[in-house]
Amino acid sequence: MRVSTRIAFFLLFILSTRSLLWAQVDSTQANRWYLEAQKKAGDSHLSEALSYLDSASMEYSKGGYFSRVIAVQLIKCKYLREQRTQYGEIAETINRCESLLPSIEDPVQRSSYASQLFELNLSMADTDSMKLVQIERQIELISKDSSLFKLLAYQVYQQKGIYFYETDQFDSCNFYQELALQAMPGGNNLEVEGDLYLQWAKSLRRMGDLQKAINLNKQAINAYTQVLGSNDTKVATGYNDLAIVQNLIGQTEESGNNFSTALKIRERLFGRHTNEYASVLNNATLYYLELGRLDRALRYARETISIFESIKNPDQRFQVASYNTLAKVYTSMGDLNLAKINFQKAVDLHQRYFPDNSRIRFYYLDLGRNAMQRKKYDEAIIYFHQAMSAAIPGIDPSDVYQNPAKQDPSNYLSLKTLCLLKAQAFHQLYQQDLDTATLSQALSLYELADYYATKNRTEVQYQKSRMAFSRQNITLYEGAILANLQMWKETENPFFFNRAFVLSEKSKSLTLLEDLLEANALKTSNLPLEILSREKELQDSISHYRSQLINDLIKKDSVNRDAHQIKILELDLKFEDFKKDIEKEYPEFYRTKYDLNFLSPATVRGKLKENESLVEYFVGQENIFVFIINDHISNGYIVPKPDSFEVWITGLLHHLETYDFSQPQQDSLNAFKIRRYCEYSYTLYNLIWRPFLTEVKEKVTIIPDAALNYLPFGVLLPDPYDSGTDLRDFQYLESRYTVSYNYSATLGQEMVGSALVEKDEFLVVAPEFGENSDTSMGTLLFNTDEAKEIAEILGGDLLIGDGALKRDFKNRYADYGAFHFATHAIINEDDADLSFLAFQGATEDSRLYLQELYTIKIPANIVTLSACETNVGPLLQGEGLASLAKGFSYAGAKSIITSMWDVDDRSTRKIMTGFYGHLVQGKNKDAALQAAKSDYLKTAGGAFAHPYFWAGFIAIGDMSPLEITKSSHGLLYAGLLLSLMILSLIIYYKLK
Repeated sequence: MRVSTRIAFFLLFILSTRSLLWAQVDSTQANRWYLEAQKKAGDSHLSEALSYLDSASMEYSKGGYFSRVIAVQLIKCKYLREQRTQYGEIAETINRCESLLPSIEDPVQRSSYASQLFELNLSMADTDSMKLVQIERQIELISKDSSLFKLLAYQVYQQKGIYFYETDQFDSCNFYQELALQAMPGGNNLEVEGDLYLQWAKSLRRMGDLQKAINLNKQAINAYTQVLGSNDTKVATGYNDLAIVQNLIGQTEESGNNFSTALKIRERLFGRHTNEYASVLNNATLYYLELGRLDRALRYARETISIFESIKNPDQRFQVASYNTLAKVYTSMGDLNLAKINFQKAVDLHQRYFPDNSRIRFYYLDLGRNAMQRKKYDEAIIYFHQAMSAAIPGIDPSDVYQNPAKQDPSNYLSLKTLCLLKAQAFHQLYQQDLDTATLSQALSLYELADYYATKNRTEVQYQKSRMAFSRQNITLYEGAILANLQMWKETENPFFFNRAFVLSEKSKSLTLLEDLLEANALKTSNLPLEILSREKELQDSISHYRSQLINDLIKKDSVNRDAHQIKILELDLKFEDFKKDIEKEYPEFYRTKYDLNFLSPATVRGKLKENESLVEYFVGQENIFVFIINDHISNGYIVPKPDSFEVWITGLLHHLETYDFSQPQQDSLNAFKIRRYCEYSYTLYNLIWRPFLTEVKEKVTIIPDAALNYLPFGVLLPDPYDSGTDLRDFQYLESRYTVSYNYSATLGQEMVGSALVEKDEFLVVAPEFGENSDTSMGTLLFNTDEAKEIAEILGGDLLIGDGALKRDFKNRYADYGAFHFATHAIINEDDADLSFLAFQGATEDSRLYLQELYTIKIPANIVTLSACETNVGPLLQGEGLASLAKGFSYAGAKSIITSMWDVDDRSTRKIMTGFYGHLVQGKNKDAALQAAKSDYLKTAGGAFAHPYFWAGFIAIGDMSPLEITKSSHGLLYAGLLLSLMILSLIIYYKLK
């Protein structure tokens, strides 16, 4: 039950408890004081009512009637809440009541009081951090009393889940909602179950797991219907929430039907001119707004407002929201002035109804966004600052230059959002007035927003949540990089260039960097054996259940899938608790793990040789930022991003990959594809390479971003299309530059210095794809020959044909420090975690999934993935490609040789054997790959010179030469062979 602050509610509460008090106390002085308090409260004389309640409580306490003491003190707290200024006294009263709980013998009554005290504590928490304190306090309280824990654990878990939901930690929210369901006490609790399903569904909706959200909404509706009937307001809420998710997933007809059902239930229960009906109508307005059906959205928005205006006691919260919704409709219609009027109405109404409520910040934010759209940036700054002052105590609403302190206890996510919006307003104002003082304000706010974003991230341990934060922070980094580069050009102060570069670094694969730092910390911090054993135990358990989950997903086993997902979340949270304990006990480990000191341009420059350079890209919505660093200069460029930028990249790749190799180069369709490839390639070269040509040295490391992750830069062309030029004679970028790639400059340094790799032996894996394999993947005719040749070059061990089993690989990989996989890779565009490398066999046990690579450690100097499309996968903003290649980086590989598309296995064999041949000669990995491609092109005839056959292979990570140790198994076999030869000679001469 929610805590109300209305006297009417208090009177109802008193009436509900009056019979209990009269039944147990007959004509006592305490009872007379209690009744007098009731009378004074009814006359709105709260101060006198409080005095009588204290007297009654004291008298009950003397008689040992502790249950009645708590009942009276609860009423007192509710009266104090009405006065809004007595929070200290409320806290003291709650503490006294909690100290009396052990004296209540009846466990049901004890739990009822504990539950009400918990709700009071939550209502007192004015920040997210305080709310979490109260939740943890309640957990501690009920943990000491088994009967309380049994009856109230579900409530605490539910509230903890809501806390995580409100702080955007949706995976943790899901875990605690499930935990609450499991902790439900026996009996008919279907209504509470419905509440839990509904909250869980909201969390899944925010995560994007829409199908499961739909299923849970349906479960909530079913639970409510069983206990409340089909004509209840909670059932209507279930249909309303279901309709929202269905709209998001594209089930527009079903969504409209369920909004209609929700409206009909509310209309039957309350009539059309009621709060209950109008609140659903407001949501239906947003639904039609999302569909772009603006006429209906406008009609519904106006009807909603009309209903609220006709009601004697309108739902104040939804009435405020209705004007805000109408403003959003006008915004979509392009009438920004009418939108402003209605946004302002929402603000005015909120101030009247809720004068001290910080939620007004959301309406100020909408006003600010409206001003930004009208290009009234001075006005936007004022509105965003009003939002900031409403949310953060101590901010003067009249001083737009005052900002929160870094130590502000407010929610980090809210602080980041407020500072970012205000920064963007100052930044846009600078674009108008070109005043560096204005730009300086924007920079200060961007810095604060970045600080809060980083703090918010450190509170979230779960990997996917951190990836989600990376995506959310891209807008922040784009604005902050631009502002710093502009100030650098204005002032020529290198501080701002350095800051821009570091921000670009922070925007790239940060989750991988964090995980790599943590792995190195665990390796080098000399943790006790029992700690390392516990870590391995937890990691092995997580890996086991992830493997089980993969099987569930493939088999569409929803029952086991849900159970295993919950088990994984439970283990993940245990693992995070384990790591927090380590950090307390072993501070050196903590420092190593969180030493997120991103490389500065000067540090990068100091590590580059005379012939080396680094080119790093940041692709934003409006600009592409390019950082060029070589051994003597650092430079930055702001390149306006063309609207067709992504189209050029996809067009180039399309015309490369769809070339018809059964026809000659002169074939009209092939000639068209080559011409289009050349045009796209030349256009991209002019945009992202030619402007800084003089600063790029012959050995270059490229840090791509966004759509550039899909582009093999080696195929770019400096000259326009010439139909008379043979494919072998094109001046490919890769013919002039030795190219390698990395996820960020900082990650590159960490991969070079990784302490994880301890072994040098080589393992080559090459399944056969025949009768006993998954024939849907197609045959590979040359992969086993490729594997044998490579093993011969390197002296490595083989898992080949029927021996290339996944279980054997997982049992043996710890004995090796280098790997070559000549096999199929299958990319799952819908769920990257289900992309896999194929081993021998046709069952699920023959697949090594990307999700598994996130949970195991395969430290390696090099992993070569000659399978097709191993560096392809969904693009995660702020994290790069979710590819198998990156999965091996998570697993601990220092360098990866991987493919960008489905490469022909004949050319693969030639290039890979050539690559290792150059590698054993001591060449760097990038130089060895470049030489192998060059060798291939020299002998490739006709269509086989097409970039499709050779350009897809790229090198990622540490490019230093490979120290190859001949396999001990290979040496053993050689030794045995030599011994047999010697023995044969001895026998031969003796017989002679």
